[in-house]
Parts: sequence; structure tokens; C-alpha cells
Amino acid sequence: MRRIPENLIDEVRNKSDIVETISQYLPLTKKGKNYWGLCPFHDDSNPSMSVSTDRQIFKCFVCGAGGNVFSFIKRFDNISFADAVIKQATNINVDMGAYANYTPMPVNQRKKRLESLMAEVLNFTSYQLHSKDGMMGQRFLNERGYPEAIIKKYEVGLSLTDNKIYNFLKAKGYEDDEMLSVDIIRLGDHGVQDVFYNRLMFPIHDQFDHVIAFSARTLDPNSTVKYINTSETELYTKGEHIYNLNRVKKENKTVDSLILCEGVTDVFAFDMAGITNVGALLGVALTDAQIKLIQKTTRHVVLAFDGDRAGTEATFNIGKKLVSHNINVSVWYNDSERDPDDLYREKGEKAIKEGLDHALGWIDFLLIYGMGQYGLDSFDNRKRVVQFVLPHLAQEDDLTQDYYLDKIAKKTGFSEGTLKSQLNGFDVPKEKEFVIPMSTNYQVTRNVSRAELEILKQMMLSKEAAVIYRDELGFLPHDLAFEFSLILIDVYRTKNVIEIADLLSLDLSDAMTRFVLEIEERLSVDTYQKEVVYENIGSIKARLEKANAKATHSEILNTPELDKQIDLLRDMIQKKRKK
Repeated sequence: MRRIPENLIDEVRNKSDIVETISQYLPLTKKGKNYWGLCPFHDDSNPSMSVSTDRQIFKCFVCGAGGNVFSFIKRFDNISFADAVIKQATNINVDMGAYANYTPMPVNQRKKRLESLMAEVLNFTSYQLHSKDGMMGQRFLNERGYPEAIIKKYEVGLSLTDNKIYNFLKAKGYEDDEMLSVDIIRLGDHGVQDVFYNRLMFPIHDQFDHVIAFSARTLDPNSTVKYINTSETELYTKGEHIYNLNRVKKENKTVDSLILCEGVTDVFAFDMAGITNVGALLGVALTDAQIKLIQKTTRHVVLAFDGDRAGTEATFNIGKKLVSHNINVSVWYNDSERDPDDLYREKGEKAIKEGLDHALGWIDFLLIYGMGQYGLDSFDNRKRVVQFVLPHLAQEDDLTQDYYLDKIAKKTGFSEGTLKSQLNGFDVPKEKEFVIPMSTNYQVTRNVSRAELEILKQMMLSKEAAVIYRDELGFLPHDLAFEFSLILIDVYRTKNVIEIADLLSLDLSDAMTRFVLEIEERLSVDTYQKEVVYENIGSIKARLEKANAKATHSEILNTPELDKQIDLLRDMIQKKRKK
């Protein structure tokens, strides 16, 4: 790859908006002057990463990660600095075709071949669905009202009997162990058998649109197993993926809200109603890995599970887990016992959209859930409802508490004052007012003197400060501080003004990047003061002289020859006189 000129790097950086760019990777919320989000570089549950529009930098106040727009892309996508510059140039329509000679990452040939195998299964099952032998599958889909556009979009296929998938892959040159490793075949009492047969095939994709698994629905009305899914394989771990999230994020890396449902055809129902920000868990369990995927996509989830008792239980358990990770939760309103797919086929898109229009807030759902669990037919049951809802309400802000205390009072007959007294008795921390976190442990500047940091900050603010430092001192005791001073002097050879975001475009070491960011954080001064430069230069000179005097004194004490001691003392006296 040709070296990218510094002026072109600066052009891309200056045309970039770091808030806009990072918002494509994860949700950000404006608090005060800056934007805040969950740091993707450590296990973060409370927003600890600040993104500054003014300085065009990001900084995590927990793990210390930080830098400019290139630093974020480089670290998030695990690519080189040059590739990060080129990627951002592409994002903002700056032509860098002459430099875009990417060095490919080492390819995992085994994984690539298995992905190719799964793509062949997808193509073959799609062909089978639309073949003469696939009429039964086509009829089933048509009877359930799925249009061809949905079938095509979600790449629905059909697996027939007689080991057709196995025979097809064998003819393509794939080995039995490869098919076994992705759960396409199994070894049974009668030899090799297709895992999926006489079933509709719904492909599951990873974030790169590779087919990694299948969910398959039986066509046999007498089958006791309606759906089977690919088991965990070299390509697929169920708890690390959300069905259809690849399509949701293809156009927008973050969305205002994500509708989360149980099954594949529930996603179809929402799509047919014109709503596409939908994912499915392919069950009613939510893992920590899936929560991380959600956090990188949105801060608001709408739960849309079945309207029966099992769906309500799933809504409660999953919603509670999401809320504990600071994700806002609403519940799609569904007073039937139908899942979204059945409801759409019975009542059409109006029922789907009305469920969203009348979505319940999390506390509303909990109140309905509690009343469903205990009822309101006796004093004890009303009391149980209150005792169930109040601990959840205790975690909300004062306005939310006031609103729902009135609502609970009307439902249960207890006075609002009594409920408030009960609420205040819960030892549950309320959501605190947002406080900007501050680092307390400076990892790379803690051993650097204040005078050195002051000089460097003044040099960042003014070229004149750099000239004074070069002529009057030219050296700093701490290695990183001295190295940074040389970087600043070098940058000023071609620039008259330095922005911190431009410094971070120099592809600095991780230690130097942290050093620069910690100076920026520790020293909030933003105006150049010449006297500060001279004052701190004098302080460092005095410190160095004192250190030299101590060293000479120690040398005198450790010198046995009297004549040599006298010479060292004479040198000390002469230096003091010069001073």
C-alpha cells in the first residue's frame, strides 16, 4: 500500500464528524456538551465513553481507550490505521482509490469452506422449494399468506426426503466430516441421514451475511416437533446471534428501537405490516452475548412475544434482564393469545401496528402482570400486587413514580400516601442524575511532574510555546514527556496550529495516545500563557540542578582521595557562583 500523505489524512479527519461516525457503530446520547455511550472496548453497563464534538475525540473513563475518528474505527474493526483512514474516506466520499490496496487478513480456509457449504445448502433448498417437487412447501407458504417478496427476501427454502441435501453436497465435493461439523447430516442406525427433511428452511446469518445455521419448520401436521434448529457448530452458537439482526443493521448500524420476538415467522408478520426493525431470539432465552448485540444496536427494545402465558412469562424474564442493563423496555400490546404471525393472518397489519401504537411501558406491563398473577379479589392479593410492583418502581425517577403511584392506588384501593411510604422503604438506588465520570487513576501521566505537563499543554496550545521550550530547555526528565515534546516540535515544522484530533492522526503508540488524552483531561486550560511556559521551565531547571547537586555531593562522600574531593567541591562552588 502506498503511504497516505499527511495532508490527505488531515483532509479526511477535518471532513469527518466523530459523533456521526461513532453513532453508526453504537447508540450515543447527548449529555451536556458531549455525547455518551457504552464503551465497546470493555464490559460496560453504564455509559462511560465520552465523544466530544468540539475536540473530535472519544475517551472512555473506565478502560482509558480513546483517540480520534481513525482510532475508533481501527480498534472497533480491528484493522490497520491506514485501512481505518481509507474506510472513513469511503464513508464521507473522499476518493482514496490510489491508496486503497488493502492487505487481506489471513483467511481461515476451514471456516471459508464451511461457509461455502452452507451457502450451497441455501441455494439448493431454495431451488427445491421452487421446483416441481416443492409444490407442498409452496402451498403451505401461500396458505399462510406469505408473499413471494417475503419468501425471496428471507431466502426461504425446502428440504425434501431421501437425503437429497447430502447427495447434493457429496456431488459438490464436500466431505462427510464437513457436513457433520455444521449439523447438516447425522449418523444414525441406517447410516448417513439429512438433519433437515420435509421441512421449510429459514437461513440464519451472521453479521457479515454468511449463512451459519438454519431454523426448519415441519410440513407434517402430525409431527410433534414443529421447529428444529441447527445445533451449536464451528460456525454457530445460538446465544451469540439474533435472527434478522444482519438485515436490521445493514442500512443503519443503530436504530431508535428494536422489536424482539420469538420466531422467524413473527419477523415476517412485522415485515408484511411494513415494520423491519425486528429480530427474533428463536426461543425465549436471552444471553449476555445477545444483550451486547442489542446494546450496540439500540437503547430501546419492544418485546413482542406470544400473547399466551408462556409468552407473558418470557416478556417478564427477558424484560427484567434488559432493564438491569439500562435498556429501555416497552411491550407490544397483545390482548389475544396469538403470536404476531397468527395475529397478522387473522386480523391483518392493522393489529400489528395497533400493538405498537398502544405499546405498554415497562411498569404498565408489570402492573398488569402482577394483577394477572395475584388478582385483586382480596386484601392479601391486592397487597401482593403492590409488593410485586413497588420494588421495580423504586428504581424509576420521581416523575415516573408519581405517575404510577396514582395508577396503582386507583387499581388496588390503597392510598397514594401509604404506597409512597412503602416505596420509600425499599433500599433500591434510584436512577441518579447523570454525572460526568472522571478518571482517578492516570495510567501513563501519574509519574510525570506537573511542570512537564504544563509545558506540554502550552506547547499543544501555541507554536510559540514550542519554540521557547526548544530554545530554553529542550529536554524533559520523563521519557514519554520528552518524546511527546519532540513530536510537537516536529508537527510545528509544517503547521502553525495543532488540534488534538490531528495529533491522534499520527498513528501514535497506545501509550502515547493515552499520554496525550490524559494531558487533555488533567489540564483543562485552553488558553496560551507565555509566563506559564517560562515559570515551569525555571522549575524544571531548578529541579535538575538540585538533582545534579545531590549526585555530586554523593560522589564526594564516596570518593576516598582527598584531592579529588577538593576538585569536586571547587566545581560545585563555581556552579553556584555562576547561578
